[in-house]
Amino acid sequence: MIYIDFECYSEANIKTEGGMKYIQHPSTQIICLAYAFDNEPVELWNVGKPIPRLLLDRAASGESIYAFNVMFDYRVWNYVGHRDFNFPLLTKEQLVDVQALCCSYQLPQNLDDAGHALKIANKKLSTGTALINKCCVPNKKGEQPLPDTVDMRRAFKDLFNYCAMDVEAMREIVKKLPRHELIPREEPIWLMTQDMNEEGLPVDMDTVHLVNKYLNDYIEENIKVLPIWTDGKITKPTQTTRIKSWCEQQGYPIPNVQAETLEHILEENDVPPKVRQVLELRQEFGSTSVAKFKKIIAQEYQGKVFDNLRYHGAGTGRWTGQGFQMHNLPRAKTDDPEGLIQQFKEGVVEKPVQAAKTLIRPVIKAPEGYTLMVADYSAIENYLLAWAASDYRAIDLLVSGQSQYIDMAAARFNVPYDQVTDDQKFLGKQIILGCGYGMGGKKFKTTAKLRSNIDMTLEEAKESVYAYRNRYPLVKELWGELRKAATRAVITGNKQAYLNTIFGTFNRNGIRWLAMQLPTGKAIYYMSPTIKEELIPDYEYMGTVPTITHWGTDPYSKKWVRLKLIPGRITENFVQGLAREVMAQGMLNVKQHMPYVTLLGSVHDEAISLIEEKYATQEIFDEFRFHLCNVDFIPGCPLKAEGYFSKRYKKE
Repeated sequence: MIYIDFECYSEANIKTEGGMKYIQHPSTQIICLAYAFDNEPVELWNVGKPIPRLLLDRAASGESIYAFNVMFDYRVWNYVGHRDFNFPLLTKEQLVDVQALCCSYQLPQNLDDAGHALKIANKKLSTGTALINKCCVPNKKGEQPLPDTVDMRRAFKDLFNYCAMDVEAMREIVKKLPRHELIPREEPIWLMTQDMNEEGLPVDMDTVHLVNKYLNDYIEENIKVLPIWTDGKITKPTQTTRIKSWCEQQGYPIPNVQAETLEHILEENDVPPKVRQVLELRQEFGSTSVAKFKKIIAQEYQGKVFDNLRYHGAGTGRWTGQGFQMHNLPRAKTDDPEGLIQQFKEGVVEKPVQAAKTLIRPVIKAPEGYTLMVADYSAIENYLLAWAASDYRAIDLLVSGQSQYIDMAAARFNVPYDQVTDDQKFLGKQIILGCGYGMGGKKFKTTAKLRSNIDMTLEEAKESVYAYRNRYPLVKELWGELRKAATRAVITGNKQAYLNTIFGTFNRNGIRWLAMQLPTGKAIYYMSPTIKEELIPDYEYMGTVPTITHWGTDPYSKKWVRLKLIPGRITENFVQGLAREVMAQGMLNVKQHMPYVTLLGSVHDEAISLIEEKYATQEIFDEFRFHLCNVDFIPGCPLKAEGYFSKRYKKE
């Protein structure tokens, strides 16, 4: 086991320009490298000292290389180290990403926080960021900092110590973890993720620059009128406090200026005209479409944006987005991207910001001679939830082609299937999407308003929840039985099984873990589980019940706190973890059996790939879908994948 950590200098900003652009920048160079073999003392090499030959020889022999976010260190080694010092090339197969290990145990995703969660003494200097800003980026004169003064020599010495402490902290984290490498099933998934990140997404940069300039000119022109509209009280749409105060003065107070809030406010008919103008401008200025185009320009390298996926970014194993952030693209779409692009060229776009939103997906464009091939697992969570609960009535309904939303609406409103109205179907959809994981009436009422702008009374919300539970009693039973199995595992220390999952606890390196094993053998882990008597929301009449709590990252505050493992969350973790297993296995199948397909990434339940146009046939697409759905660990659960060939990426 070789632990390494680099500190580098570059004129490129890795946070804004991305890892690939950073590593390829001609100014990027190594400042120092801290390393350690197994449990031996940490050593430090910096430029000017003799090359650490033993390190290079052992790395060249194929020994495992450990680093936190190891792909950064891998690229520094293979690109910069090889270029400047003839470092032997590493292979991805010998890499072990300590960040990925932490993610696989639902631990924080940065080194300091992971160490804190594992109660490792933090020996690092608190001035790490300041040291990097002082030594690793151009100084105020735009020049590379050098250790040519007493102050700078001290700063570089501190930077070397900081680098060495990172290696020490990383090694201590690895020692605390149950495993020191990913399980065999996960290793090819991690490698596939890095291959997709290094392949990158092809981007139509001509359109990106065109739309970005149009947006900048449009916003700059409109900002000029903001002081006129508000009698000088607001001069910029970023002045959130002033906007709130001004709206209150206009007799129309607003709770905040967040995008979701403004979206609902602007749908109301009673918004005063002046207030509407200001809020619309604020909404446009803060639109993700503006930021997305700027981010593409900042990170684009040779016509692509890279590093778009984080392996196991979610505790369930699912990928999350990074870089360009493919996972939070706007829902807006256009059926004619070419026509809309032409409008931007001609300068005749009626609502530029809204139009730009619809082009964020289409600017992902296959290069000449290629096409995108995209497939999405249809209603996969609905299928897997029904399968997990052994609810074959629900599976038969889905397979038959009938709408689960209409079926739910028919049960909710007690009307025949063929007499359900569009409005009733829409509510049926919200019930299916919202209530599968134990959501209660209060939360459903709030969620329906926020997600779909549906107004209902608390009583109507409760009726919807009860209708779901009456229609899907086996799902309701699943919530309770999974809770019982998990609770028994924590209390007794013995393995507990229910239908398709197994719960168990174990102790490693002074930490107790609860594991929920999926049918593939992969587990979802919960750190330091304990039992606490708690009230369950919407079930307060039952009194307190034994509830598992464990250490984890709060999804809202992002703080490391104790979380409740309530029945709905256990079920959601199981289903979403299983959905990830399906996606990962399906994409590995494609990688193995369709060498002429280049995998580009995954967004939620969608697989994105690139293929030469000569292969773009229905037969090839059917093969693609077959391999995505050819999994053997969910017997009796049918899967479907639907999608398209297209030059440009789109929302179906």
